[in-house]
Amino acid sequence: MRMIRLVVTLVVAALLSLTPQFSRPLHAQSGCCKTRSAASAAWVMRPDLDFAACRELNKQKDGNDNLFEPAGLVWWDGGCR
Repeated sequence: MRMIRLVVTLVVAALLSLTPQFSRPLHAQSGCCKTRSAASAAWVMRPDLDFAACRELNKQKDGNDNLFEPAGLVWWDGGCR
């Protein structure tokens, strides 16, 4: 009986280790967030901001401009150049 329980536990553990982890998004957004203090200032990469945080900062600072265009004060650089 103990042997069967051990085998079942090992099989369940092995199966769980093979399942994908769903706590993270399956497709990561590529690129990086860049900000600047004024329209004439240089862009500064912000590795501390993920896509959602960058989008929120863009809403706050630039309204509803296109996050993917290098205009305004916040920009999501898809190529992270």
